[in-house]
Amino acid sequence: MVTESMELKAQRANENPLPSDCHRRGFAPMEQEYEYWVEEMEGQLPADLSGTIFYNGPGRLQIGEQKYGHWFDGDGMVCALTFKDRRLHFKNKFVRTLKYRQESAAGKILYRGLGTQRPGGFLNNALRAPANVANTNIIYHGDKLLALWEGGKPYELDPATLDTLGQYRYYGKLSGLKPFSAHCKISPKTKQLINFGIVPGIKPKLSLYKVSAAGQIIQQQMYPLKFPAFCHDFAVSEHYAIFFISPLMIKNTLGFLTGFKSIGESVQYDPSYQTEVWLISLDDFSVKLKTEIDPFIVIHYGNAYEQEGRVNLDLFQYDNWNVNSFLMDVFNNNIEQGGDLYRYSINPEDSDDIGITKYHSNLGGDFPTWNWHRTAQSYNYLYANVILQNGTPYYFNGIEKIDLENDVCQVHDCGSGRFTSEALFVPRQEANSEDDGYLISTVYDYKSDCNEILIIDAKDFGSTLCRAKLKHFLPFRFHGSYVPRIFI
Repeated sequence: MVTESMELKAQRANENPLPSDCHRRGFAPMEQEYEYWVEEMEGQLPADLSGTIFYNGPGRLQIGEQKYGHWFDGDGMVCALTFKDRRLHFKNKFVRTLKYRQESAAGKILYRGLGTQRPGGFLNNALRAPANVANTNIIYHGDKLLALWEGGKPYELDPATLDTLGQYRYYGKLSGLKPFSAHCKISPKTKQLINFGIVPGIKPKLSLYKVSAAGQIIQQQMYPLKFPAFCHDFAVSEHYAIFFISPLMIKNTLGFLTGFKSIGESVQYDPSYQTEVWLISLDDFSVKLKTEIDPFIVIHYGNAYEQEGRVNLDLFQYDNWNVNSFLMDVFNNNIEQGGDLYRYSINPEDSDDIGITKYHSNLGGDFPTWNWHRTAQSYNYLYANVILQNGTPYYFNGIEKIDLENDVCQVHDCGSGRFTSEALFVPRQEANSEDDGYLISTVYDYKSDCNEILIIDAKDFGSTLCRAKLKHFLPFRFHGSYVPRIFI
């Protein structure tokens, strides 16, 4: 077990001051692809930790001297962490999208992105959609490993080799312009997958999908939207898909369509509109409830569940779109705080009956995760990345555990110059409580310019069980998932 007191951390930070912008190295490109058993460790891997964690995120935010114009535009690179017999195997590989293959061959930017414009002015960008970079999330469902992106089709990968097998269209049922978003939800009870996508156009729509445990789309439906919303995530309870559609939108599509502006420049927050709350039945896909509440922005949701006739869900909310300046230029801008954590309690039978509770213990977080066995069920522990004032406070440098019932927060400080990507919960094999398991994350250490695989005891939150040290730097990851299987 590896431990270090807060006093020692503060002393270490004061003795070894680091540049305040050292987090920006975490956005640098990594062209190499590796495969090896990790040998250097502090502490020891738990004996019952077995299976595979897949992470996805941008691996290349520039090509040659040209930098992409948005964090979301980086080419997707998938990592596989395999835990077997108290050993750890690491592998990473780029998703071979059409964009990645052609730009790699040319050595320059060829495609438009969310914030990246093709060289050559507006005529080279007019009427061009952003390229699919397959960089946001990765799931294993229906015996398929799928790299997901915000506005396009999934890419299927071989789970053993991470080789790209091609775009995946669910046997032709994911057709046309229908996107398959990155934040799908899988029911631990039914093993069904629920996902959505925002279909662009003069009359934008939300498309909802239900995928069977065997991997077949068995239900889908489209719903008209009031405005072209940026809708990144949603939640599911036992009987409902839940959407909070914020007034974050492309109000004027002319600049984007004519090539004068990117989508990133065109997306605006307009609080003169309300935030729409939708409950859609997972049985017949009918809209059970649609109402409006005071405006705010939500990017990521926590879990949702039903209790005593109400639907409860947790989410991180923002009252402005200032984070967009960071997303548009990660090499020069800082992110200084996360969102506020709220619980919304909705009565499906009364659109005016919505309870709102703020968690005051939250330190300002995002990238929420929880025990995936509790998805769509009652739960008490939420984990999130936070930004701490520890000497390098401009990116996620800590992890918080929030006891939702008691509004109490515990914090793991990664330390000055050490920055975490999303922390995933892996339950112990003989777990006896909801928080009986491990939190696992990739942590970038500026001093060594390398990454570690950090394993925290989720129940005894102050305990670091192991730091498995990679041989190299790894760019910040977006999202990932744990699979209780070994593929190598």
